[in-house]
Amino acid sequence: MRQAAPMLAGKQNEWLTPDLVKAMYQNEVLRKHMGDPTFMQAIQQFQADPQKASQRYGANPEVMAFLREFCSVMGAHFDQLADSQEVQKKEAPKPKLSKQEQEDQEHIHRILQQPEVREALQDPRTQQLLQELRTNPQGAPALTAQLSRSPTMRRHIESLYRAGLLGIAK
Repeated sequence: MRQAAPMLAGKQNEWLTPDLVKAMYQNEVLRKHMGDPTFMQAIQQFQADPQKASQRYGANPEVMAFLREFCSVMGAHFDQLADSQEVQKKEAPKPKLSKQEQEDQEHIHRILQQPEVREALQDPRTQQLLQELRTNPQGAPALTAQLSRSPTMRRHIESLYRAGLLGIAK
């Protein structure tokens, strides 16, 4: 492994971590052959032209075992990197909100805790009404009148009105 380190150091990227070097060193097959030019050449050829390399090395069980181990260690390493990046994204600091934004979020949270509001917002007819209010406010009164004939929709509209999510234009 020490013999391979200078070769890897020239192409060092974010993915080349101490954990990867350690995993390669701990793998007996990789440790045994990593400094051998034949095995390094096999890796390079598989990167450049896998089909040609497979024809050349396919009958060599030692090279194929080495390549399987190499791919296994690299695959596990990249999976681990992807997982750690996911964790870092989730742990990224959230932008600071202004006092007004915090109050607005708390207010919305309180509104959404009301079961009747959640029920109203989950109803497809309510969603249709809200979409209509956004895209065609002039047609909203007719749709509201039509939907209000249903006792359930009337209850939903009243719940949203009491919560301050709907208003009546004068």
